[in-house]
Amino acid sequence: MRWYEELKIEEIVEQLEKDPRLVYEHAGLHVLMILWEKLPGISIYLSEKRLFDIKRTYVRQKYNPDDPRYSVKALAARLGVSEKFVQTALYEKEDNDKQNQLF
Repeated sequence: MRWYEELKIEEIVEQLEKDPRLVYEHAGLHVLMILWEKLPGISIYLSEKRLFDIKRTYVRQKYNPDDPRYSVKALAARLGVSEKFVQTALYEKEDNDKQNQLF
């Protein structure tokens, strides 16, 4: 048992405000405590740009038109993006592959 689990959750939550409260509400107490213990005093900014870059990588690795689990529609739903996002990610890969063949 973790030390903070010995407290009533209400006793912890009533002391949270701003960013710690936001982390708690979206990721839970355990994640909040890990961040506090491992990265005390650190400000963290999570840009969506990098998240979308990772989603594009996922699309390029997993897309399979012959498998309904990895179709454009399925990938869009799984990643919470539009079908256009998925198609653009695939198109960008084709462009990069063609450019790499020139060199």
